[in-house]
Amino acid sequence: MQFTKKINLSKYLIGTIFNILLSIKLIGIEHVQILSVFFMGVIINHLFLVLGSLNMFSTLAKKRAAIYFLGKFIIIVLIMVFAMRNLPENIILLTLFYIIQLIILVLSIKRNTDKN
Repeated sequence: MQFTKKINLSKYLIGTIFNILLSIKLIGIEHVQILSVFFMGVIINHLFLVLGSLNMFSTLAKKRAAIYFLGKFIIIVLIMVFAMRNLPENIILLTLFYIIQLIILVLSIKRNTDKN
């Protein structure tokens, strides 16, 4: 199963753009470079989450799934440390934007609906 078959990219991109614009509005345009790095990390983190989930159910790809989940963990730690070092006064807002981005990911997942 491919990534694009599992995620509705148009919903994900529209939600992500909205989330990025909201973060720029609330945190400030002067921090746009830091926010760009933060959101690139979040998007890569979500990519690894979906790819790891897709590989989790295949016996041949369980090692690959473990690598994706390890990469996901490392990326989330790195972007949170990056955010705490560069925008410590806005860490609560950045955490909120991460949670909103998770909600966007969940809403973008295509459901399997088999009609009998």
